[in-house]
Amino acid sequence: MIQVSDDLKDLFEQNHTVKIGSGALLEHNMNSMLQNITVTTTSTDQDYIGQVTPTIKINPFKKLFPVDSIIKPFRPREGGVKYYVDSDSEYPLSNGEYYSSLRVFEYPSDMPRVYYAGATNDYQYFLTPKGKMLDVKIKYVHETATVKEAYSTGEKVFFTTTESHGFTSGMIVTVTGMGSLSMAGQISSVPEKNIFTINDTVAPQKITQSGLAELSDPTKPALTNKIVATFEKFHHVPSNCYIYIKKVGQAEQSLGQFSVSDNKVILHYKDLNGTFNWVKLQEDVWNSDFKYANPIEIEHVRITAANSVDKMIGLIDLSPRWVQNISDDIVSFEIQKESSANSEDVLPIGKVTSNSLSMSIAKYKDSQNNQDSLQIVNYDFNNEHLDSSLIYMFSKSMIVPYFKIFHENAITVPGEYDVVVQGQFYIDSWEIKNKGDTSIEAFDAAKILMDSFAPERYYESFTAVGIITALLDSVGFTSYKFNLVTVSSEILGVQIYEDYSVPVINYWWSDGTKSVWECLQEICNDIQMNAIVDEDGILQLYSRDYMYESTGLFQTNFTYNLDNGVLPNIASFSHKEIPSANQVKIIYDSPFNSNLVGTSENLFVAPVSYLAAGALISPITTTNPIEGQAIEIQIDQMTEFNNIQSPFAYQGYIVINSEIIEYDAIEYKLILKDNSTNRVKYVWVESEADVAKYRNIARARSFDGSTGSLDSTFAPSNKLRVKKRGALGTTISSHELTAKAFEGGKWKAYKASWA
Repeated sequence: MIQVSDDLKDLFEQNHTVKIGSGALLEHNMNSMLQNITVTTTSTDQDYIGQVTPTIKINPFKKLFPVDSIIKPFRPREGGVKYYVDSDSEYPLSNGEYYSSLRVFEYPSDMPRVYYAGATNDYQYFLTPKGKMLDVKIKYVHETATVKEAYSTGEKVFFTTTESHGFTSGMIVTVTGMGSLSMAGQISSVPEKNIFTINDTVAPQKITQSGLAELSDPTKPALTNKIVATFEKFHHVPSNCYIYIKKVGQAEQSLGQFSVSDNKVILHYKDLNGTFNWVKLQEDVWNSDFKYANPIEIEHVRITAANSVDKMIGLIDLSPRWVQNISDDIVSFEIQKESSANSEDVLPIGKVTSNSLSMSIAKYKDSQNNQDSLQIVNYDFNNEHLDSSLIYMFSKSMIVPYFKIFHENAITVPGEYDVVVQGQFYIDSWEIKNKGDTSIEAFDAAKILMDSFAPERYYESFTAVGIITALLDSVGFTSYKFNLVTVSSEILGVQIYEDYSVPVINYWWSDGTKSVWECLQEICNDIQMNAIVDEDGILQLYSRDYMYESTGLFQTNFTYNLDNGVLPNIASFSHKEIPSANQVKIIYDSPFNSNLVGTSENLFVAPVSYLAAGALISPITTTNPIEGQAIEIQIDQMTEFNNIQSPFAYQGYIVINSEIIEYDAIEYKLILKDNSTNRVKYVWVESEADVAKYRNIARARSFDGSTGSLDSTFAPSNKLRVKKRGALGTTISSHELTAKAFEGGKWKAYKASWA
């Protein structure tokens, strides 16, 4: 925390004038600003598989605790959300407890909030194998990648690399060492982190050997003068760790060994009276001799830590940051608190409010204000390098505004001023004008909850506190605190909760369509709980009983004349009785009237949707079929011999194991009416218009007296045209044909019934 003078409050109470200055820090997270990022660990699949009982052939930790989750935006500032791992080393705690139930009234603060790990969880973190050291590297600069396989479809060439390549679509790459599939061109797509494609009509073939892919221009380095590493406090937290960086064009260097305090390590690149060095601090330092140095360009950052036997280390965040002091560029700023509440509300409770920041800044390269000298620019992912002399506007960046209170007893900067931080705000929108003046709108940590959807969850007989806790934990938001009424227990000698305004909710659920912020507003409004983000970025939740506690939890002294040196703080006062208990608000919308004569037809009729299951006829690999090729699926109502047209939409999705494949056409069998040899023609049908077009040129069907059925001259076959493999964020996988899938106990049948 920032240190301020004890007499800072007296300064405002006893002085008619106070000298105040303004300031702000702008902090960019490189993991959000850069696209070409790869995250690797020295932990192997076998390290995890060897510790799983019973023995399996796949590494479940790769999806449950993915290493690249540590670079996702809005990482928790502290731990507290723990995913369950069945290991004796993971529990119990030192006090003999295992975990806290969210169904109980007490808010768990010193015990793990344990949830089941899942591949679809919105919030995830990285977990090392048991007893293995932590060694994770985040790489930003990519120039080459080793190719191990190339596959041509006649329209596109797929290149598979040994590791994540960090390439993105649009880059120019040259591939050598792959025989007839060596080529140079523009990357057309990146289906997976270790696969990229180039459009080319080379003949279909497959080559498996070692080659090299080299970009024409290397990817962007990261700019940093601050590094943050955060550990999950309910797994094993190492006592110290090592941080390494690789500057552009130099060898990797160690920044040193650093102790882990409060489950995190924060390094600042500081100017100590002309000496530049990385210093470990838990908070930003504001004294005059300790300034952020200009950021340095790095190719990668790496962290290592020793582990204990049978323990697991959870890494939440490893991120280089770029901090700019934009105090000299501020024109003005205004902070609006409780923006979702107003003085006309009947009750001052039941609100979830967000603080907002409106800031104006201006910066020019020279006094002539030349158009080409603008120093505040929109951030562009396509820029080759970040320029440390510019101020970038980016929607995920954080602004920390503060006031400098000048007085002789100040201790933040001794004898000059104290710093009073006004909050932590995330940029939401901005406008850069012709002369470079920039207007910025930002919200506090509530923006994280506004941008996060609440997952589909169902709660039965949970306290309101438990539901809110689970909602916030589900998206990794751990910076919150419940303020509830407590009493001293004469028997136990400890503080226990006695807050009757927090109910147990019989049933509550979220359907996945609302943000966490919207869900919080609904719950708090129903149970009359207040919530607001404080200046430290902590979401403070206050129960109704706590707000109206008679012992005076909140005390404010009002004076109308000079009282012991304290100036009067009541300029004027008026009293008006408002019977709030009987006050009724009527809120209505005027109906629209129309003289238009219309019919009573339905405004909208939803089309019919179909769901069916089928058998996979041909095996599928990760590289075949690709876009434009066919998948063969046997479904009774979609064969070339039936008399019923396909009931399916001509575009849709099919699910095979854990992969979703999108298709955009159905193959139809067609026998032309003017073809005497009955040669079969197959066509792709994308719409009803295609059905009408091809049916018109198809031969008429004839009746077979021996079978008593019509022959098929125009009907769907059992093939669907692939539009996209691994759709909706699923992973491209190999799939055996259905007949083989039932062999060896690979598929199991279950009987299900519905009432």
